Amino acid sequence: MQIQVNCPVDGVVVNELKVRLIAFFVFLIVLVDLIQPNIFLSLFLVLDFYCRAFLDGKLSVLSKMASQFEQYKWIGTKQVDRAPKRFAAMIGFMMSLFLSISVFLNFTILIDLIAYTFISFAFLEFAFGFCAGCFAYHFLQKIKSNHAKN
Repeated sequence: MQIQVNCPVDGVVVNELKVRLIAFFVFLIVLVDLIQPNIFLSLFLVLDFYCRAFLDGKLSVLSKMASQFEQYKWIGTKQVDRAPKRFAAMIGFMMSLFLSISVFLNFTILIDLIAYTFISFAFLEFAFGFCAGCFAYHFLQKIKSNHAKN
């Protein structure tokens, strides 16, 4: 018996292990930003997530760094569909944007809330391969599919 996930795909695959390495980089950056809030780190995340979510990652510094690890075979390969990962990057873009605004306005409680949430999501991705954004993507696709049937 085979279980199928009903989700739209874009026909493009990405290396999940590379994505997990990027999540590790994000984890470290947000951790530093939590310890010592820095608008430049926050804005770097905004731009990098924007590149990965909306520009296919072509200009993403973190993606280029992870590609170096991939190029030298320091990480393996596990191909997965890009669509859920891209949706997760869109969520990361929004979270990093809110983090940047909070850092700029020095809203310490909001900085902590967003950063701890961000760190948790990044940790789950790099340590266990659980993508919270991908989970939300599949959940939303299931709702959309059920709604279309009615």
